[in-house]
Amino acid sequence: MKRSSVKKMSVMSGLLLFFLPFALNINAKEYKKPGLLIISHGSSNQEANNKVETMVEEMRKENNDKNYFHAIENAFLEVGAPTVKTGVERLQKAGCDMIVAVPFFTSQDGHTQEDIPVVLGLSSDPEILAELKEEGIELANPKLPVVITKTLNETKLLRNFAKSEVDSMSLKGKEETLVLVSLEKNDYKDIVTPKIAEAAKYAANAKGIKKLQRYLFLAG
Repeated sequence: MKRSSVKKMSVMSGLLLFFLPFALNINAKEYKKPGLLIISHGSSNQEANNKVETMVEEMRKENNDKNYFHAIENAFLEVGAPTVKTGVERLQKAGCDMIVAVPFFTSQDGHTQEDIPVVLGLSSDPEILAELKEEGIELANPKLPVVITKTLNETKLLRNFAKSEVDSMSLKGKEETLVLVSLEKNDYKDIVTPKIAEAAKYAANAKGIKKLQRYLFLAG
């Protein structure tokens, strides 16, 4: 098997194994058919959306062997199809008895902390509801229990991904400089910035890279 294929499968396995406890630890005796819903932002660039769909398809293939989840669906919060509402409906139709919703975002922001909980019916903030309606985002109406996982920067997945990418590109670690470019939201920078920096340092140290430059762009 090619190295890239092995790498891809190990990443998919890591993702599945991370999401699994959120399903099993709710009530293993009661829920036998957990569904996994991957929620990303969505893009007007269809190629970007296609990459998410390809990743989810790889996760389905990996899941076929492991049988961690009864069904896996992807959804786009703002731009693209299927929507979160459609994703929830598909999991319900597939016979799932609970849903593990994954905000597939690098870090916490307004979408993960406010929009997604409201869209999934776990929160009913009037201000957020009004904003979602104005943006034309449909609310899901889940008939099943729903839990939301952490974002990537709250786990070891982000730093492991950074290390994997640096490993694949670095030739002479000690002679190189690792440059990290990140876009972060003002409201969450005090939480997110240290985690992003931690991932970069972890990747650099693992490869013996001594120089680390960081460019941070704040939005909102």
